[in-house]
Amino acid sequence: MSQQRSKAAHVFDFIGLRLLSLLGLFLVFRMLLPQIWGAIFLAVLGTAMLSLAVFMVHNTRLERFIERTRSEFTQKLLLERLMVMSRKDLRAWCARLAWRTGGYRVVGATEDGLIVERFRERILFTLLQRHPQSRLTPQDVLEFYHAVVRAQVSAGVLLSTAPVSEDCKPFLARLERDITLCGPERVLRLSSGMDFMPDEDTLNSELILELKARHAANKEKFQNFRKQILLPAKARRYGLCGLIILLGGILIGQTLYYAVFASACFGLALLSLIRGRRESA
Repeated sequence: MSQQRSKAAHVFDFIGLRLLSLLGLFLVFRMLLPQIWGAIFLAVLGTAMLSLAVFMVHNTRLERFIERTRSEFTQKLLLERLMVMSRKDLRAWCARLAWRTGGYRVVGATEDGLIVERFRERILFTLLQRHPQSRLTPQDVLEFYHAVVRAQVSAGVLLSTAPVSEDCKPFLARLERDITLCGPERVLRLSSGMDFMPDEDTLNSELILELKARHAANKEKFQNFRKQILLPAKARRYGLCGLIILLGGILIGQTLYYAVFASACFGLALLSLIRGRRESA
């Protein structure tokens, strides 16, 4: 939630926000009150109240962030387990899900899934194990339709751990059998409360490992980004940009603002040269 910011940055934010609040409130109350000490007292009191409000908002945001992160990780872990589940465990899971969601009982099994029945209505029930970054295509639906026909049932339910593409919806309307597609979001909703996840301690341990892996990946990306900025080959470009900005400011008569930006470019050029010499040494 802190975007990988350092402790020094947090301390700077903490002190800077309160100094800014203190100064702003003092200027407001100084215009309203003749006594300077009264304005100082009210500014300090207002800053304390603002700090309390910021603390409460931060705790609320932290709780929501933890809940959202935990929910996203739990869903990701469930999908990963479904993707690598063995055929035996997958059929047992589908049987439980069919009974739990519609009261269907298993009356048979094929290579394409389970045949479940309720009130003399038989359907083919199965889960397509796909990576969430892929898509459920009309070709997958067509193959499942042929499986429904081979099983001699009236309908079929195809669950998928991958999202359903938009091309599947118009294709379903042309099929002679009733086919229901369920993407990962609906699969997660249907399977909620099935006690498929590990115990609380194991889940917390895996969540901590996942967050550490994300932190390491983000840190590596930032390091690579910083290296790209300060490449020695870019020193000449930074210097040329700074010179153009400085000359442009002189020509239009705005030397102060343009000098600030030019100084930033010259600074990047200097840091790039220093880094290049260190690498050469």
